[in-house]
Amino acid sequence: MALENKILIDKNGLTSPAMNQKNPYIEIIDGNKKYLLNKDGIKR
Repeated sequence: MALENKILIDKNGLTSPAMNQKNPYIEIIDGNKKYLLNKDGIKR
């Protein structure tokens, strides 16, 4: 396995991230912030 692309989610980092799978995305939750991520990047 090799890293193809690194995706910056938050320039300050995540304090307590949690992840959920919600097809076709991965939902990343950090406090009250939510991000939807797929193979192309972040889809807010």
